[in-house]
Amino acid sequence: MDDGYRRIARCVVVEERFASGIVGIIDTSSRCALVLRRLDTDRDYPSQWCFPGGRANAGETTIEVAEREALEETGLTIRRLESLGRRESTGATGRVYSIDCFLTQSWSGSLIPFPSAEHAAAAWVPFEALVRLEPIGPATSWLASTIWSRFRNAE
Repeated sequence: MDDGYRRIARCVVVEERFASGIVGIIDTSSRCALVLRRLDTDRDYPSQWCFPGGRANAGETTIEVAEREALEETGLTIRRLESLGRRESTGATGRVYSIDCFLTQSWSGSLIPFPSAEHAAAAWVPFEALVRLEPIGPATSWLASTIWSRFRNAE
């Protein structure tokens, strides 16, 4: 039935967010944190420095993600994760990640060789240099600043 008005269909776009977890693995004796450099071919964050982490698999908590990804990406087994907060980050492909950020001072094992399948390099970076690390995404920047703020005066 034509009532003299144009009917306009409304389209609702729901932005999908990918649950993720990252972890700052720190060594307080050397006052350093472990960071990884992504490969140039990474789809969302090419060549950026990051903390170990990644996207959740079905049924996986973000703590489990951080533990699994730390082991896969570094060879280190991490324990006693402290939750620091959640940040969002949009990758180069437009994917939006909801990232839970963790910190641990408890880890064991040895670093895997780099470059690896996912990362070009790994480095233990002094706390004070974390805030000058570039290029990095917003969640990595926030976690780096949080680590520096917490440990800048600790001896």
